[in-house]
Amino acid sequence: MNLVKKIKEAFEWRTRPTVDELITSTELTYDEVDSVMHIGKNDWYHVTADDWETYSEAYSFLSPSAFCYYLPSMLKVTIEDNNPNLLVTSHIIQTLDRSPLIEWWDEWFYERFTLLTQAELDVLQEWVIWLSSFENNPFSDITYSRALDTLSLLEQALYLIGSPNK
Repeated sequence: MNLVKKIKEAFEWRTRPTVDELITSTELTYDEVDSVMHIGKNDWYHVTADDWETYSEAYSFLSPSAFCYYLPSMLKVTIEDNNPNLLVTSHIIQTLDRSPLIEWWDEWFYERFTLLTQAELDVLQEWVIWLSSFENNPFSDITYSRALDTLSLLEQALYLIGSPNK
């Protein structure tokens, strides 16, 4: 089974957030809100690489549930464009490259990534491995290793706190 199909199957249970559910912060600028709203006007499967390149800051401002809903689009566009250099790819990898101590994880990361299910973490891990296979990829082996370690820690956290919905 190809990776895009696996991503679709892992995330298909998630429901598209309403406009009111896209953002939780009340301190965003007009441009930041506009970025999130642009991404939020489509279901995740129809958000394009161009959308993520133009509105990449939306990555940081989506609410936790909206982030989990749109995460598969970020993975999918990288695969479909066969491009490890998209801004959104960098955001994901840099976000996953973090301390091996869960207690040092920031609230933003914890609130979003601990909502992922085992199936979602599995495809995210497979995506990181796929990304690392590019000969001229923009990240170091250490960065990929730390990202995979973080995903393993998330799996352990999932085991301890329980699966969010599935």
